[in-house]
Amino acid sequence: MVVKKLAVLFSGSGSNLEAILQKLHGKVFGETKIEVVLTLSNKADAGGIAKAAKFGLQSVILNHKDFASREEFDAALVREIEKSGAELTVLAGFMRILTPVFTSRVRAINLHPSLLPLFKGAHA
Repeated sequence: MVVKKLAVLFSGSGSNLEAILQKLHGKVFGETKIEVVLTLSNKADAGGIAKAAKFGLQSVILNHKDFASREEFDAALVREIEKSGAELTVLAGFMRILTPVFTSRVRAINLHPSLLPLFKGAHA
């Protein structure tokens, strides 16, 4: 059996994170098992932290305000993702603009409710 490892990044309530955990985490599709190996938020008060905990996952918190630049923050994200062994990262309501430091090193899917960059923000 092949195991595919996912990282999920979020900033808010974690509704998309919860859906991913319910529908994919630990599930087997054919000969492939999906495991969420990292949940990460840039906000210590994000609701998704509690939702991840319900699935036995302790979220990593990286506050973007603790870094001098977007690039430094993105480098820290990359280190956490690489450390987890995740093969694919899902940006599930992760409300940060990412630099090439991230995009050149991480395979990612961005879940967003609108066409970017025309309609930005949580309530697009």
